[in-house]
Amino acid sequence: MPEASLSLVGVMPHSLHTANQKTSPLVCSGGNARPGQIAHTANMPNHLKAWREFRSLSQDELAAKVDTTKSVISLWENDKRSLSDKVLRRLAEALETQPGHILDVDPNELDNDIIDIWTRLSQTDRQQAAEILKTFLKTGTNAA
Repeated sequence: MPEASLSLVGVMPHSLHTANQKTSPLVCSGGNARPGQIAHTANMPNHLKAWREFRSLSQDELAAKVDTTKSVISLWENDKRSLSDKVLRRLAEALETQPGHILDVDPNELDNDIIDIWTRLSQTDRQQAAEILKTFLKTGTNAA
C-alpha cells in the first residue's frame, strides 16, 4: 500500500509528502534549522482556524493554551507567520489532533466519530488501533 493509505484519515501527512519532494522549499538546509528538517512556510495554507473553530475555541482561548497572544494566532491562521515544528506540536496538543492534521486536514471534511474516538484513546491504544486499521487496508473488510 502507498504511504497515503496508511494515514488514519486517508491523506498523506504533510511532512511525508514534502519530505519526498527533493526541490521542496519546506526542507530546510541552513540557518537555525537542522538539515532535512521540515518547516511550514508562510505562503502555504493551513487549517488552524478550522481546527480552532472545530474545538469551539476563540483565538484568545487557544492563545492561552499555547502561551501566546490572540494576534499571533491570527497571524498563523492567515498564513502571515510560519508554523514551526515546535509550535505545531503545541497547537496540536491544545486542539487534540496531530501536527500534520493542522497543515493538511480540514476537520469539517472528516468523519467526526473517528476524530472523537481517536482523541480519547491513549497513546498506546492509538498505536494498537493504527495497527488494526493497517490490517484492514492489507486484507480488506470483505474477507470470508
